[in-house]
Amino acid sequence: MVLLSSMVGTTLEESFGLDISTPLWSGDAISKNPDTLYAAHKAFLEAGSHIILTATYQCAFSTFERAGFSSEEAENAMISAVKIACRARDDYNANHTGANTKVALSLGPYAACLYPTQEYTGRYLPPFGPPDTNNTFFEVSEEGRHLENIAIQSLARFHLGRLRVFTHVFEDIDCIAFETIPLAREVTAIRMAVADLIKEQGGKTLGNPWWISFVLPGGRSSQTHADGAPFTVRDMAQAALETNSCLPIPTAIGLNCIGPQYIDEILETLSTVLSTPCNLVVYPNSGEIYHGDGMWTGEREGWQSMVLRACGREKEQRWGKVLVGGCCRTGPKDIEQLYSSIQKRSVEQSF
Repeated sequence: MVLLSSMVGTTLEESFGLDISTPLWSGDAISKNPDTLYAAHKAFLEAGSHIILTATYQCAFSTFERAGFSSEEAENAMISAVKIACRARDDYNANHTGANTKVALSLGPYAACLYPTQEYTGRYLPPFGPPDTNNTFFEVSEEGRHLENIAIQSLARFHLGRLRVFTHVFEDIDCIAFETIPLAREVTAIRMAVADLIKEQGGKTLGNPWWISFVLPGGRSSQTHADGAPFTVRDMAQAALETNSCLPIPTAIGLNCIGPQYIDEILETLSTVLSTPCNLVVYPNSGEIYHGDGMWTGEREGWQSMVLRACGREKEQRWGKVLVGGCCRTGPKDIEQLYSSIQKRSVEQSF
């Protein structure tokens, strides 16, 4: 079992008192509050996290442009975010005998770069989505299939362009997290982007472990078929794991940014899709409900016990390693409590 940190964005707001209500979200701290960002990373490591996530979830040239950055400034900031996280990791490892903590490059969906963000709806404007922006499906026709292919290719170019920025620091990071992905076609696009990058780098594999985690609001996909039926968890997993396309397969799949009460049912369905053992990553929100514009309501009771049940999946033969942690509105204290609960189990620091 490997313990992840939580999303650094809401931690910077709740635990460190930063106002990061900008298009960059946690990325706002890269240039304005780098010492605080470093402290946030260190707080998660001190709490017991084996892997910390970089403050790059919403970082893309388009979001930096809305925040007033030039392309050069944007690229420098993205690289700086990685360096800050790596410095926190290296400092922690140097001062703790036997520690081998790691850094995951956090990459959100195209949805995270829109305003308002669309992770929970998956509604993208053309060419990234269908002509009718009130829907997430394309018409069942030759034209519809053509437009959907354009959307997948456009999403692949978006993810490839962002990956290229970080190739300079691939040797410094330990793994890559494609997070909060709302659409099956974006899962395919990510795999295409990874394939293109591998080809550009002249290799056979990416070189770093990588995962794709889905967001399933209310326990279900926001993507629908033309008849209105929602895509299932099975559809999302098959988009990540199918082998007919010869696209690279992620090192792990899983869930993030969902309510913890949905984990058990979703994982039960996910496990039926697997033909061979697969690594699992699970890091849900606190259990509170997000209403947009930074507004959260509801209770956060039961988060730890629900995540601990997910930890039990490591005993199932269908799963390999299990990575667990928290997403929005969970912080270092939550991770510390989770670490205390699982430290008697087989806790690993490698992935």
